[in-house]
Amino acid sequence: MLYLGVRTLLEPRRTRTETVVEAGAAARPLRQGFVTNALNPKVPITVLSLLPQFVPQGSSTLPRTLLLALIVVVLALVWFPAVAVLVDRLGRWLRRPRAARAVTGVTAGALTALGVMLLAEPLLAA
Repeated sequence: MLYLGVRTLLEPRRTRTETVVEAGAAARPLRQGFVTNALNPKVPITVLSLLPQFVPQGSSTLPRTLLLALIVVVLALVWFPAVAVLVDRLGRWLRRPRAARAVTGVTAGALTALGVMLLAEPLLAA
């Protein structure tokens, strides 16, 4: 964490130039996001550990679990496009050099602080 924070703070300022988006260029990040989410092992582990708690004892397990899984899927189908639209709308603002520097600075500061805290924790515990 500390390395990432310091590296981000010391990284030379890059000038961004607007590039023309080629046809099909948006498909790659979409595919990468889908594959990342679909192959994330935390998702099935979380679902398998949480859903059984909401199945009442004595009721048929499969239909209730499928209903709960359907609710999770519907919520995901609403949530992820909403986030994508929000990011798209904020994208123009975030591409401004001043906003990009602010986001980079805050991120670098947070990573550096977390790295320092992780290093200091064993020293303070002793």
